[in-house]
Amino acid sequence: MNKTIPQSHSIESEQLHIRMPELGDIPHIYEALHSDGFMDGMTSEPPFVEILQKSRANWLQGESYSFSAYLKANNEFVGRGGIRVSEEAGVWLVSYYIHPKCQSQGYATELAGELLRFGFTELEAKRIDAFHAAFNKASQIVLEKIGMGFVAKIPNSFRKNGQLVTDNHYAIHKIAWMDLTNPN
Repeated sequence: MNKTIPQSHSIESEQLHIRMPELGDIPHIYEALHSDGFMDGMTSEPPFVEILQKSRANWLQGESYSFSAYLKANNEFVGRGGIRVSEEAGVWLVSYYIHPKCQSQGYATELAGELLRFGFTELEAKRIDAFHAAFNKASQIVLEKIGMGFVAKIPNSFRKNGQLVTDNHYAIHKIAWMDLTNPN
C-alpha cells in the first residue's frame, strides 16, 4: 500500500533532524562521496541535481523516500538514508550512509533505526530488508543493533576496484521490530 507522505515530512530523533534532501545538500553529499576510501573504485560522478529531482518524483509516487540527516545541535550534515519499495508486496529496502567525518558516533544506528520506524509505522511495511558489502563490518553492526537478522550472502553483487564484492542480506519483520521497540 502506498501512502501519501507530504514532502515536508521530517523526523526528529534524539540527535538528528531527518528531512527530504534539498539542493543545498549537494555540496555535503559531494564531499561525503568523495572522501578518501568512500567510493573508491565505484562508478563515476552521479548527477546530483538529477538524483534529487528523481528523489522528489519517487517520493510523490510513493516508491521511495530519501532523507538527509543533520545534527540538531549545530545543523551539521551527517549523512543520507532512504527506504524504497521492493518487488515483493509489503517489503521495503532501507539504505544509509554517514559522512566519513561523522562515522563511529552512533549516527548510523540512529538514522537506520528511524528509517525502520518510518517504514513500519508510516509505510505499513511487513518486512524491511537491507544489504551491506560483506567487508563493511560497521554496517553489519548497525543492522544488528537495530534488530535486523542475517538472511543470506549474495556473491558477486557489485564491483569495487575491479573486484566482485559479496553483499550480506539482512531483514526484520514488523512483529519482531514491535517486540524490540515495545518490550512490555
